[in-house]
Amino acid sequence: MASTVGHMWQENAYCPVVTFDYNFEGQDSSVIVGCYNETDNMVGVALSSSNSTQWALDAETASIGTATVTNISNAVALVRSDYPYIAIPGDLWDPFYANLVSMGFVCFPSPFEQFIHCDIAKSCDHVSYDLYDLKMTFTGLDGPIDVTIPPAVYLSQQSDDTQCVCLISKSVENQEGFILGDPFFRNQVVTLDFLYPTVTIFSKTVTSPIVPTPDNNTPDKPTNEDKIGTGAIIGIVAGALVLFAMLGCCVYKFALPDKRNSTEHHNVS
Repeated sequence: MASTVGHMWQENAYCPVVTFDYNFEGQDSSVIVGCYNETDNMVGVALSSSNSTQWALDAETASIGTATVTNISNAVALVRSDYPYIAIPGDLWDPFYANLVSMGFVCFPSPFEQFIHCDIAKSCDHVSYDLYDLKMTFTGLDGPIDVTIPPAVYLSQQSDDTQCVCLISKSVENQEGFILGDPFFRNQVVTLDFLYPTVTIFSKTVTSPIVPTPDNNTPDKPTNEDKIGTGAIIGIVAGALVLFAMLGCCVYKFALPDKRNSTEHHNVS
């Protein structure tokens, strides 16, 4: 069903489409009102979810690392260009949060429920190397729409290059399943068509200042060739004890006759 706003724009000779092309700091970003004529890089088109009064997509599945959700209790994914994070359901957030903490991230809630701020005193280049892509599938008009957001997009390097902030947080599931904020808009071009409320996603080349790099300051884990197994250590210790015991017995046997001779000689005298 066509929207009232879309009709008004069309009647006034405006193409009722808004296009968002967000990029990283220091790069050009744009919000354009008017038709977006690019078609070669289109990933998919979806009707804005009927389960929300806001711009939203219907999520089918999502995963990050080994955590995957398919039966999402609240599948609404709000499309919010004013939101600085991506919020994900608890089934995804809980194992992701545990992974962040194990890596050394410090997390604390902000005044807003959906903002759980997590950061680490480390370069995002090294952190991104050990994190996983966020993968989401949405219902499209012509089939599923797959979106993959890598750590180099959902992490934010602070200006001093010694603090890395994670821009994934936890959603409030009785309100929404997901909130697709800044990292989502930086990852692809997004158009909102106000005439027939649709969301169209276009792929683009993302130039992130974050380059996943192994941390050379972290010692490599020893390989089997570099380390002696526990069993081998126990065997060496046990062998040494047996050897000392045998030596002790030999010394005792050689010393015993001399002791007897000395005793007998004393008695004869």
